[in-house]
Amino acid sequence: MNNSGLNEQLEAWKVEQLYTASKVIILEDDIISDCTTKDERFVAHNSMINNNNNLLYGGVDVSFPESEDEQAIATYVIINPSKDEIVYRDHLYFDLKIPYVSSFLSFREIEPLEFLVKKQMEEKPDLTPAVVLVDGNGILHRRRAGIACFLGVRTGLPTIGVGKSLYCEGGLQKESVNVGIDNMLMELQKLISEKKNYFPELSKSEKRYVLIDKDAISSSDETFSKKDTSNSNDTDRKSFLKNVKNFCSGIGVYLETNCGEVLGCALVGHGGRVGAKNKEQLGTKNPIFISIGHKISLKDAVILCAELSKARIPEPIRHADLWGRELLRKLQQQQK
Repeated sequence: MNNSGLNEQLEAWKVEQLYTASKVIILEDDIISDCTTKDERFVAHNSMINNNNNLLYGGVDVSFPESEDEQAIATYVIINPSKDEIVYRDHLYFDLKIPYVSSFLSFREIEPLEFLVKKQMEEKPDLTPAVVLVDGNGILHRRRAGIACFLGVRTGLPTIGVGKSLYCEGGLQKESVNVGIDNMLMELQKLISEKKNYFPELSKSEKRYVLIDKDAISSSDETFSKKDTSNSNDTDRKSFLKNVKNFCSGIGVYLETNCGEVLGCALVGHGGRVGAKNKEQLGTKNPIFISIGHKISLKDAVILCAELSKARIPEPIRHADLWGRELLRKLQQQQK
């Protein structure tokens, strides 16, 4: 495709992105409803996943080969977290006909992912997940239309975008967001040390809380990129997360652009349930970036991602990713 043809295609894609964004349904996000603590900066939410409800959750991912001339693999996995089992999985090999262009990645992936999800909905409707987690972004996108939005709008299912790295939009930058996360954790540590009984004690049968900071990291804040070092000896993420692992299954802080728009949430301290048998496991100190795809609130998206995480990446996506990598290795071995 020559430059003229590519520019025309990009303009057409922009129109499609804006149309998709206009169809996204964002549910009301009342951060202090259905929570354990109120009127404080940090809100502790109880579990959304009941072991008795048998709700299913899906995950989609795409594994790309080293060469654009080789086939990529789209994978779709559905899990039942209450039984800790995979109940459905499918995959599709496809040719990479669309070039890699930043902020237009959805167009490389949406057709095979949409095909897999709609196929399952038609052939195995009883296994249709309550929510599909997508490896990629939702409204945390230049035109508020990442891959999770496309999949949700086209299938009608609730979707969540889960990014492994920050999509820099609206003044949000990786280094300053990391500073904001560290500052947030320092404030939480200070609160816990001052109020020993701030978080109600959990029984052994209860699941840990998911904490959400009501104060967003804002790119328009003058102190946004300034790290508070007044308590620097106690601010190491790893050591702090070790201290809260018994009652906390994840800590989220919202991400606000320089226009005052909340587009996503950084989640840390989740996972830590897989690894070497004789090694103490902690919640991850490296964040994932969660955003609304379709038909869900940001609060619910954050809580679900924390609860569905045994490692840094939520289980539906992690299983889809692992299976896609395995299929890609087998395909490459066959082609040798």
